[in-house]
Amino acid sequence: MTYNAYFLNYDFCRTAVIKCIENIFSNNHILKNYFTQEQRKLMVSNMKGRVYQKDEVIFHEGQPSFLIYFVNSGIVKLWKEGVHNVEQTIRFAKEGDIIGFWSSLENNSYSLSATALSDAEICYIKKDLFLPMVQANSSQEMILHNYIKELKKTEDDLRDMAEMNVREKVAHSILVLLEVFKEWMRKHIKQYSQEKK
Repeated sequence: MTYNAYFLNYDFCRTAVIKCIENIFSNNHILKNYFTQEQRKLMVSNMKGRVYQKDEVIFHEGQPSFLIYFVNSGIVKLWKEGVHNVEQTIRFAKEGDIIGFWSSLENNSYSLSATALSDAEICYIKKDLFLPMVQANSSQEMILHNYIKELKKTEDDLRDMAEMNVREKVAHSILVLLEVFKEWMRKHIKQYSQEKK
């Protein structure tokens, strides 16, 4: 993956964090529609970021949830350790998605682990700074409703997967992967075709 000059360092400089926040706000409709200009400025002054390499763990299941993460680029796998220490993929997070929010909201440890599936630019903020912004927002109910809906969908998907036979699980997984990776594939196919010219 090619990064602009700001993202070449392991940790982001302030300019890169600002670009990260702009990207997140343009790709996440909840933040874009319900956060004020003052809250954005507060996020800029308190957010940090870094590049996670492919297969690097961002946080582990059971780890205390001190941070809320925002995916600026790349794909992140959220997974749980199942029976016999087998990884069970719960969902994927892509550009504009927030991870670690639900555990932080509930003041629990992270209920899932997160691993970068590709090199990923991730911004993060302390939950003690972010959650008061959510709670002060007049549209807090809308934000929480969206995350509850997302959680319910994940639970429903897991339940449905448990009842499927092998063929149905494979077909379902392919459809989910196509949905998650479609923008990534489109971008890389376009880049590849331009390089071949």
